[in-house]
This record gives sequence, structure tokens and C-alpha cells, in this order.
Amino acid sequence: MRSNLDPFGFYSDAEIWNALEQIQLKTFVKDRMSHGLHSLVNENGSNLTTANINNITDELIQKAIRDKFKECTVLTIVHRLRTIIDNDCIMCLVMEFTLLVEQTGLAEAEYLRTLANSSE
Repeated sequence: MRSNLDPFGFYSDAEIWNALEQIQLKTFVKDRMSHGLHSLVNENGSNLTTANINNITDELIQKAIRDKFKECTVLTIVHRLRTIIDNDCIMCLVMEFTLLVEQTGLAEAEYLRTLANSSE
């Protein structure tokens, strides 16, 4: 884990723990990774996958990204539209964005429209 987060060894363990705490992942690493920062990350990060996280956890992660990278360009590959609905610029490579919104269902589509309109 540590070598993935700091491959060149520039930061102390305390600094890495602080960064993990800021992005709401300190508890995950402490509780789920048997050796903390010294735990192994499985091939392709299979023991860290976020594809199946719940909406609350996704919102925490996205809030951390928005707060910590607000002056940066962020490229995000998403599994759900809530993750990027309030981004400044969205480029969709698969299909038309409005079609994607409609395919989420009536309630979710309405929620996504509300989020998108509130970020203008």
C-alpha cells in the first residue's frame, strides 16, 4: 500500500496517514488492510475496488476530490453519474449524456438534474 501511495518515498508514514484521513480512507486502510500501510495491494487493486461502494461513500470520496483538487484538472472514469454530475466539464465517450441520465430511472434522473442545475 505504502509504495503505491508514495513510490519514491518522499513522505513519512504520518503524512500518508494524514492524507488518507483527509480523503476519508484512513479507517478503511486501518480496518480492512491487515498490515496497514505495509499491506500488499492485489493485482489491479482487486482488494481496493470502489466499483461497488454505496452512494454515501461515493459522495465522501467525491467531496474529498473536489476539496483537495479544486484547482486541478481531474480525469474520472465513472460507474455512476452521481460521481461527475456537478463537474465543470463532462466528456462522454460512450453515448449521449442525456440518454445516460434517462436510463438511470425516473427518481435518479430527477435527482441528477437537480444536482447538475445546482452546480451552475
